[in-house]
Amino acid sequence: MRPLRAAPGRAPGGAGMNIVLVEDSVAMQRVFLHYLERIPNASINGIAATEDTGIELIRRMLPDVVLLDLSLAQGSGLNLLARCRSEGHRCQVMVLTNLAMDSYRTRCLELGAAGFYDKASEVDLLMARLTAWDAGPVAVHQTS
Repeated sequence: MRPLRAAPGRAPGGAGMNIVLVEDSVAMQRVFLHYLERIPNASINGIAATEDTGIELIRRMLPDVVLLDLSLAQGSGLNLLARCRSEGHRCQVMVLTNLAMDSYRTRCLELGAAGFYDKASEVDLLMARLTAWDAGPVAVHQTS
């Protein structure tokens, strides 16, 4: 478990949570937006479907949290995560994927992901963690 913390210049507890969603499936974007609309003080700052668009959005918006799929229309979530960290972005990256194999989980965590979730069975768990944002740092689930 790793703590979910605010990005530099932000603090949990009333400051809000700025989120960028990087997901290429329009259907899954809608699902995540539906869930995220229920989280108090959460703000969706942008949606990207590709690696390049995702990193540009992160550079511009400086989100607290990035919800990241590994399979993208162009590029990959793994590459985006590596680029995000190599550029020094300190946002909390939550990987949501259908590729919930141990090898991907391990690699994502090595690259600095704050959490790794299976889209098929753990979306509710991630949303519960994000909902707890205003209560302060929360433990982030890593599938085992």
